[in-house]
Amino acid sequence: MKVTSGIVVSTVGPGNNSSLFQLDAATNPGNSGGPVLDDSGNLVGVLVGGFPDAEGFTFAIKAATAMSFMDSLGVAYATSVSGNGVNIDKLYQRARRFVVLITCK
Repeated sequence: MKVTSGIVVSTVGPGNNSSLFQLDAATNPGNSGGPVLDDSGNLVGVLVGGFPDAEGFTFAIKAATAMSFMDSLGVAYATSVSGNGVNIDKLYQRARRFVVLITCK
């Protein structure tokens, strides 16, 4: 798992899609599905693959959209309030506990 930092540059995605937001962090093939975390380690989004009309830009599904999807499937999850930020090493250690690789064939 690799960790990088970035900022939200737009609160909507292509075509004014309000379920997405845009990041300035570079992503590579294989990053789709990765978590976007705040500096407390809370999920704020899930990276999505490229968009044909927005090649070279990075977008993520907002956490609220991901939560609605999990609710519809009956998947349990925990929520918390963002607190004090942690250093990148501690953030990495927290994220490692719940990030898993899923491959499709």
